Amino acid sequence: MHPQLTDKRISKLLSLYPSKYALTDFLCIVCKDFIEALERCHSEWWGARFIGTCNQTKHELNMCLRRERLERQTQNQIVAKERKERREAAWKDLTGEEA
Repeated sequence: MHPQLTDKRISKLLSLYPSKYALTDFLCIVCKDFIEALERCHSEWWGARFIGTCNQTKHELNMCLRRERLERQTQNQIVAKERKERREAAWKDLTGEEA
């Protein structure tokens, strides 16, 4: 099973932070349909993964995960830039420097 779909991580987060994480947050797992399709493809026949039967499904999963990663990366860059600007402004206020 793919780590994105394991219940162990979800139950651990819910036990640590019950109010912060609602169960509905975990129902929209990233690329869940693609992960399940790949699992089905691998379970249909034991040799499917060895002869490339599931390659197209795997490629679609990789592209979905890539899109998600790029979206997260873009958001993280925006947040980091804002944080850097706030830090530099606070440092200028502290030292009394002018721009």
